[in-house]
Amino acid sequence: MSMNLLSLYIILSYINHQINNTMVLRLSTTLNLLKKRYGHGGKSQYCNGHRSDQIVTPINTTGKPTLYNKLDTSETTCTLEDDDDTSSNNSELVMKSAHDVSNIQFKLISDEDLFCKVCNLPLPTLSTGSKYYECCGKVLCSGCVHALELKANKDNEPACCPFCQAEAPTSNEQLIVRNMKRVQVNDAEAIYNYAHCYASGLSDFPLDKVKAIQLWHQAGELGCTRAYDKIAYAHLKGDGVPKDSQLTKYYWKLAAMGGSVNARYNLGIAEESAGSIDRAIRHYKIAVAAGDIESLTQIHQLLLNGHATKKDLLAAFDTRTAYIDKIRSEHRDEAAEYCDVYKYY
Repeated sequence: MSMNLLSLYIILSYINHQINNTMVLRLSTTLNLLKKRYGHGGKSQYCNGHRSDQIVTPINTTGKPTLYNKLDTSETTCTLEDDDDTSSNNSELVMKSAHDVSNIQFKLISDEDLFCKVCNLPLPTLSTGSKYYECCGKVLCSGCVHALELKANKDNEPACCPFCQAEAPTSNEQLIVRNMKRVQVNDAEAIYNYAHCYASGLSDFPLDKVKAIQLWHQAGELGCTRAYDKIAYAHLKGDGVPKDSQLTKYYWKLAAMGGSVNARYNLGIAEESAGSIDRAIRHYKIAVAAGDIESLTQIHQLLLNGHATKKDLLAAFDTRTAYIDKIRSEHRDEAAEYCDVYKYY
């Protein structure tokens, strides 16, 4: 959702009559970040108010970052209460229980996977906030990636992986070969990316939605919870699988239990559409605590409509501020200013 200057003015005018000037200044800063983030037109994909997780097209010939992937933080992980609609009689898929699948996910994702391998700060949840290296399967934050690339340019040397010293690929073909090597050792992130090639028909891959769904199932069972988010979105649109609202929500829950902020936002939208406002706010608050600005604006809109309280909005804002403070670094700020594909907030 993009916001124009009029929307920003209305929000600030409203809040100015509700809270003190210090809070107005803090929220104004956040909304300016919102305008800056969406002003360039880089929006998530939407369907009926829901959004699909973004992946940057794997092109590395220009020196730009490639295949950025979101790695969820432990703060977004939360068990969901059971509902009557977590299964569907309309599907032939054999589904594991949410409890069983979440155990697989938490067993395979170690604490060290939640931190950048260079600066040791928590990895941002925004997809452009980190980079997955296909050569060795490591993940770095965008700030460290940018700093390493600047150093390589300054020294007139090719950019290399800081772990295995492999030179950056110069073509999609090289990138895909490396990714396939990671697929062969059951790297969940590599399988997730492999599925995207079939889902989008990238780099001469045949467009095969069914194959993509199968690979996302495999990635999800290996611990890539964002893969369940993609499966949910496919069921929402009927893209490669039948439309099924119950399966959509089921897979969003699996993704959210594993820490997917995108799935939390989508569950909030679903609950809000169903009239379950309290449940929607709970999902939005969890997403905001992991930095999701769109969930913050949803809570604000509910406040304007009389369905949320000022306390809800301010509490959510405080948790997002705490998240930004925790993940902020000089390198990350420099990277975000340099290019949109390095943004971490």
